Order: sequence, then structure tokens, then C-alpha cells
Amino acid sequence: MHGNYYENILLFIFVFFLKYKGMPKPLLEILAENVKYYRAKTGLSQLKFAVQLEISPSYLNDIEAGRQYASLKMLERLAKEFKIEPYQLLLPKEISAQESNLAEYENELRTLKEQVIELFDKRLEK
Repeated sequence: MHGNYYENILLFIFVFFLKYKGMPKPLLEILAENVKYYRAKTGLSQLKFAVQLEISPSYLNDIEAGRQYASLKMLERLAKEFKIEPYQLLLPKEISAQESNLAEYENELRTLKEQVIELFDKRLEK
């Protein structure tokens, strides 16, 4: 994993909203599905995975049930355990299933980031 995780997450959300003008599912539901999916791939129960993350099992259960958002710090920890980028936890299955498109989204993020920085720099010059 590389770069500033928080920045990548925020930029992904921004690009996603621009590109899709709304989400097919609530972000909380997407996060819940993805955490369940990736945890299942580890072969660990919720209890064992919560112990591994040093969090309460009820907190992990709430995230997986879509009752609670994970903090940005928790997204980073989850992604590290799953060996993925944090923004991938926020991708709907329709998009995350298309692995070839991830590079395209990363390129869009980089381009958008450059454009946002350029706009901020221009505003600061005024």
C-alpha cells in the first residue's frame, strides 16, 4: 500500500459521486458487504478477527451488519489485514469485481487530485 490513505479514500468518494451521480447502495451497506466478504476470505470468524484487530466483537459485528461506519483509521487497519487499499472497501461489488477497472479509477484519482491541487493553488494566489 502506498500514498496517503485518507486522501485516497476521500478522493475516491469524490470521483465516485462525480462519475455515478449517486450510489446504487448506501455506502454503509457497501462497506458492510465488503468487510464480510474479505473477512470470510481470511477464514476467520468475527470473534477471531476482532481479537486479531484488537477491537470488540460487537464493533466488528456492527460494521458487518451495516449498523456502524468504520472510522478512517479502522478502514486503514482493515485494508492492511485484507492486503488491499482502503478505498476498495468502499467499492460496490459491481465495480470491485472488475479488477481491470481499478487501475482506471486510480488514474482518475491521480488526475483529479492534480486538478484539485491546481485549483486550490490558483485560489490561494488571488
